[in-house]
Amino acid sequence: GSNSPLAALLSATNSETGAFQADFGMGPFDDFFSTVQALPAAVGKAYPLPARLIAAKLGASCIANLRDNGGGWEQFAGAGVNAGGTARAIEAIVAVGGDPYSNSFLPNANVAGLPVPISALQTLTPAYLDGSRGGRVGVVMQAVALAGPPADVTNFAGGNLTISMTNYLSPTGQYDTTAYPHSEAMLGLLQAGLEPNPTATAWLLEAETDGSWGFTDVDGLAINVLGRLG
Repeated sequence: GSNSPLAALLSATNSETGAFQADFGMGPFDDFFSTVQALPAAVGKAYPLPARLIAAKLGASCIANLRDNGGGWEQFAGAGVNAGGTARAIEAIVAVGGDPYSNSFLPNANVAGLPVPISALQTLTPAYLDGSRGGRVGVVMQAVALAGPPADVTNFAGGNLTISMTNYLSPTGQYDTTAYPHSEAMLGLLQAGLEPNPTATAWLLEAETDGSWGFTDVDGLAINVLGRLG
């Protein structure tokens, strides 16, 4: 009815006392808990404080200034721009509601002439995958799947990423040499809506007992995979 959320909130106030009012079937009454919850919203602050979304969007704005002239990002400081860093940037952009097919997610940034993130990823992918195994394919797959159409994991940067992944699967169930890139490979398949080979799950579980786990990044990726598999 053309009523704004703020107007609806303010309509729940007692004009005499200033309190925000609750109604639990007994008619509206001044309520402490309703009042302390409503005050941050009434002044335009997110609740709970500090706002995670605001912090995340500020971070996304910051990464705008870390791009190179080709529109890509470094994965690690000083390591050079590659598809790995660009894929991670796309994941972050999508996470905060940005569009990797546009540079509009970058407020106040000079983006004139820069390719959009998904185009930069497409350009950087062939060199990134040259001589690699399943882990790097998985990193690219994660970003492509999150970006959504028209990008497609079956036809990206001149290749079919799903077929490449299948070709990397070893007889022992490994998509890559260690648990870390192996997990990245599995996450790529899962993000694309594909089931990893059962032998890959078995190998990942066995890797926990042979010393391949035990580092926070490895454990985090592996637990992510196992959680998605249920």
